[in-house]
Amino acid sequence: MDPIEIPVASAVGKLVVIACCVLLVWAVLWWWWPKFKIFLNALSGRTPRKPETKNIHIILAFIVYAIILAPAAIATFIGVGIAATAPTLISSTGVTGATFAGEGLPSVVIFTCSTPFSLGTRRKTITWNEIDRVECTSRDDGTISALYIHSGTRQIEIGSFAIRDLRGAHDVVLAHAPRSAARPCEGVRIFPSR
Repeated sequence: MDPIEIPVASAVGKLVVIACCVLLVWAVLWWWWPKFKIFLNALSGRTPRKPETKNIHIILAFIVYAIILAPAAIATFIGVGIAATAPTLISSTGVTGATFAGEGLPSVVIFTCSTPFSLGTRRKTITWNEIDRVECTSRDDGTISALYIHSGTRQIEIGSFAIRDLRGAHDVVLAHAPRSAARPCEGVRIFPSR
């Protein structure tokens, strides 16, 4: 079996996402850093504080600055994640994939994240005989947008900004996985039909 590589995004897609992330980080830091420097100078005593400033004001200011910095931190994680995530590999041994910086449905506010800055490898392999469940998400037109390969507590999520339809990868996985692992695809509706 020839290995199948499924990239997270095409080269152009990576370039666009990384450029947007860099622009967002730059814009936030351009506004945030001078104001935060003034705050730190007042906090350290280099510049005098206003007499009416209390400790609660300092705590609240720190929280506000942290909230304002959050989009830059999230954009950094996404940009580094897109740039550093290796493609998923479907081979004769099984499915090898990496955990992206943030996993989960984009419609869900809370999702799991791991750092893309880790020194160790985030790649994991699930061999064909270890697969417990193969799930997929399909669109209204029948194309498959995501695959989920499960083995115990491990999961490899296959989704790609470069490949619109993962039916070919789905067929290969189902041909090699145990028959009991197959699950019907779940449909995703972005806009409810009227």
